[in-house]
Amino acid sequence: MTALPRPPVVVAISAETSIATVADLVAAGAVGYLAKGRLGDTLPELLSRCVAGEVVLAAPTAAAALRILLPRDGAALVPAAAATGR
Repeated sequence: MTALPRPPVVVAISAETSIATVADLVAAGAVGYLAKGRLGDTLPELLSRCVAGEVVLAAPTAAAALRILLPRDGAALVPAAAATGR
């Protein structure tokens, strides 16, 4: 998806917030991961921010997912399945 000349803006909205799921979707090119039940009236604003180019991760596991994707040694993004052995 990220190899396309003009990649689509992909935002996942899900009740599934496992670290691996969030990390896999971001590694695949999603610019947003929004956890159901936590959005309230903010959904239009969060989607607008994604379309404008921001990465929005509104999930309780977002920080842990980023730690998988951005290893301290500066290595490239890796799918969570590879990082976690899943």
